[in-house]
Amino acid sequence: MRLKIPKRAISGILAALLLLMLTACGASPAVPAARSSASITAASLAAQVTEAGFEDVNADAWYAEAVRYVTANGLMDPVAEGFAPTDAAERGVIVQALWRAFGRPKASQSAGFSDVPDTSAYCDAVDWAAERGVVNGDGQGRFMPEAAVTRQDFAVMLWRAADKPEPAGDALGSFPDWRDISDYALSAAVWAQENGLINGRTGGIFDPRASVTRAEVAAILQRYLTRQQEPAGSEILLTVAGTPLEVTWADNSSVDALKELLKDGPIALDMSDYGGFEKGAPLPETLPQNNEQMNTDAGDIILYQGRQFVIYYDRNGYSLTPLGKINGMTKAELQTMLGAGNISATLSLTDVEKANVEPVVYFSSDISAAGLLAVYEKLGWNPGGKVAVKVSTGEPPASNYLRPELIGDLVKSVNGVIVECNTAYGGSRSSSAMHRQVAADHGFTAIADFDLMDEYGELEWPVTGGRRLDRIIVGSHADNYSDWLILSHYKGHAMAGFGGAIKNVGIGASSASGKVLVHSAGTRTSGSIMYSDQDAWLEALAEMVDGFVDHVGAEHIVYINVMNRLSVDCDCNGYPAEPDIHDIGILASTDPVALDQACYDLVSTADGNTSLMNRIERQHGLHTLEHAEEIGLGSRTYTLVEIGD
Repeated sequence: MRLKIPKRAISGILAALLLLMLTACGASPAVPAARSSASITAASLAAQVTEAGFEDVNADAWYAEAVRYVTANGLMDPVAEGFAPTDAAERGVIVQALWRAFGRPKASQSAGFSDVPDTSAYCDAVDWAAERGVVNGDGQGRFMPEAAVTRQDFAVMLWRAADKPEPAGDALGSFPDWRDISDYALSAAVWAQENGLINGRTGGIFDPRASVTRAEVAAILQRYLTRQQEPAGSEILLTVAGTPLEVTWADNSSVDALKELLKDGPIALDMSDYGGFEKGAPLPETLPQNNEQMNTDAGDIILYQGRQFVIYYDRNGYSLTPLGKINGMTKAELQTMLGAGNISATLSLTDVEKANVEPVVYFSSDISAAGLLAVYEKLGWNPGGKVAVKVSTGEPPASNYLRPELIGDLVKSVNGVIVECNTAYGGSRSSSAMHRQVAADHGFTAIADFDLMDEYGELEWPVTGGRRLDRIIVGSHADNYSDWLILSHYKGHAMAGFGGAIKNVGIGASSASGKVLVHSAGTRTSGSIMYSDQDAWLEALAEMVDGFVDHVGAEHIVYINVMNRLSVDCDCNGYPAEPDIHDIGILASTDPVALDQACYDLVSTADGNTSLMNRIERQHGLHTLEHAEEIGLGSRTYTLVEIGD
């Protein structure tokens, strides 16, 4: 089981809160398709403010820039007469502004307030704010969206949205009228002052029970989002076998030079054993040395002769340059992670204030059996038990399934069993006998054992925190496997828009009734797979994978997508349209969301992509990845590392 921290959960630390809000903000300018290099900062968002003004906002007013900021970035809407800066701000307006700043997330259920109908402009915002605990009703089932908000209540709303961080000081040293602040609002008011959000009115008073004006809301929101204008500091991130490691880096010129080198981009290392106590790989350039006589131990990171980057997994004594120390791992744990033979590692720079580390996606343009093995090996995966290789066997007679001659060497190298489940929509794979025949006809049984996991029954695994699903249904044989290689053909799909790693698990690893459960957004387990709510079933697709990963364990799963024969039609279509796009390559990651996003980004810039892009957009296909990121399954931002042919 993994510790689940949903992306929608905001850190109580203000800097992390601000960064997360900015990178998630749905009102921000569009992020370029090449997300691996895209970055939205407070400064860049502020730079998008237009010069559009209002007749009731004097250009010299103290709040003029803030008004331009919140309107240009879609946080607050104008009113009929302009902006109405001196009017009292209403509950609905404030909740809507906060909701927009947090990326317009959907609540799992309606708040049920009698005065906020489904048709209300505030409905989604109020549902989110109530579920998050930002606001409450009046105790009689009403929200009162048009009620004015006091200054102390606005501070409380901001504080709750920030997960109620404890202020450093106390009320005594805050505002002259601190005794007038209600007890429930004291911590919020002190926190807001400490972080420069609310500075007080004339004379420095907080004026807690006065209504907060629309101008004040605009100014406070701007401070809330753009207080950290300085670029974040940089730190070196070491990822080994797809796992980011906590490292305490040395304070010397060697580490400084390494940071400078990494400004040109991540460095991929193919680390090999030496002497039975270390793994090392050459850096692209020689770094300055700071040699000292030292006795190394497991977890020490050193520089040898200015060029060799080395991780120790046992003891040694020599004159070396210390670079850092891996924290929180025993010698045995480190040796298990590093394993036998070569292992891939990545060095990159990451902002200190980033709440989450970007996963690595490896890419090769070599679509061959050797190329597939090379990409897989970069993951540094060491399965410790029986390996299931999840592929699609393909619908006859002419689908674009991954050919056995392409995947055979990889499947054999992990001693894998090819696994599948029967379909829920008819065709040649809807019964076990027919499906086994298809697997044989398509050559899969010639390269490995083949297991129809739902041939003899089903299992239910729970889903925690799902909006659409509370369980998933997989084949009864799924528990026979401790490790999973998800090997997918990336292509279009008539219902999901595209099919990649998430669909290969979400539909492919579901039993026939489990497929219906996903397609119907958790409403039934039999009948048609057609469902009227497109976004709902795409959310269920992401939640199925989330439940699957929770049960199996993220460390026991790796994902590879092959981008060849890029038809708009899925491998479940026996008569697919001919591809308009040239073959692109093979991608691999330990993060299925990052992997599918990287494939989409490559398609979005490829020649001849019109038909496939239209299908993805028509089916709202990216919503699967949006929801997957929201529930903590993975990240849509990533570092793309290209490996040689």
